[in-house]
Amino acid sequence: MRLNAKDAAERGIKKHDLVKVHNDRGAVICAALPTQRLPRGVCHGYESSAIYDPMGEPGKSVDRGGCLNQLTPSRTQTKSTHSIAGSNALVEVEVWDGKIEHMSEVFAAMETGEPAPQRVEAPVPAE
Repeated sequence: MRLNAKDAAERGIKKHDLVKVHNDRGAVICAALPTQRLPRGVCHGYESSAIYDPMGEPGKSVDRGGCLNQLTPSRTQTKSTHSIAGSNALVEVEVWDGKIEHMSEVFAAMETGEPAPQRVEAPVPAE
């Protein structure tokens, strides 16, 4: 995972440190590569493994397979196509503390018996 060098330094992240990249959809363990080539506040996963390899129960643990796609939205660009929305996501990056537990938002709702959170859909313009 490449990220801005100043952002990395502020988080105590050094080159090749294992970092936890996460959001409400899941968490992935990656190796950090601080760089000056990215603006502050931006990180970039050049590679993404197609292997989902959770370190514990799926949906309740971090992925060590590098499957960054689990962090991106599942919505499509438009209702009339099968194309995915841009492969980008808001994430947090921190030095991995070695813990494998990470509860996604959907599984957290299931644990409490609440209905799974619904994603807000963009309004469809009237024709």
